[in-house]
Amino acid sequence: MKKLNLKIKEAIKSQEATIKRARESIEYRSENYYNCIDDYSSGGICDKAANETITRAENQIELYKEFLSKGEIIREFEREILTDLEDNDLNAKIVNGKYGRCWVYGGGIFVGLAKKESTYRNKGYKVRTVTETVRLTYSLTDTEKLWENYEILNRTIVDSTPKRIAYADSWINKWIYFASKEDPEIEHLY
Repeated sequence: MKKLNLKIKEAIKSQEATIKRARESIEYRSENYYNCIDDYSSGGICDKAANETITRAENQIELYKEFLSKGEIIREFEREILTDLEDNDLNAKIVNGKYGRCWVYGGGIFVGLAKKESTYRNKGYKVRTVTETVRLTYSLTDTEKLWENYEILNRTIVDSTPKRIAYADSWINKWIYFASKEDPEIEHLY
């Protein structure tokens, strides 16, 4: 456990260094702007990218700290799945299609996203909500993946009104939940 804690503390230091570099780049662009060296770099896309990097790193640090204090992380995730009328999961995912966002399954069958349940039913489909409680534990391996071990503690599937989203509600939830591509139960979501 001591080796594990050391490795996590090193990861925290790495994220803190990332935050420091991003803040320095924002400050550098601001100085250039205020010193009239250029008039386009402050507040532009580079600043937005740096701010996203800072947010991502801060969220990862919070996860590491939570793991250090509790030894595990437990999260609840909600996602939507597309099924036929007999409740068979079609392993569909949402993509940006030629005519907007849509579900795609079976090697190229497209179903446009709809706001109403009746629209799906008329086409022979329905949207169901899957809620899962997941326990994540850290693994000491040589791979690049951070969270190797997770266990689904609870899963419920209910009929739902379409919400037009089929993924976790924030990047950090997706980062944790989809950490392992080898899981056949969630592989179709990539």
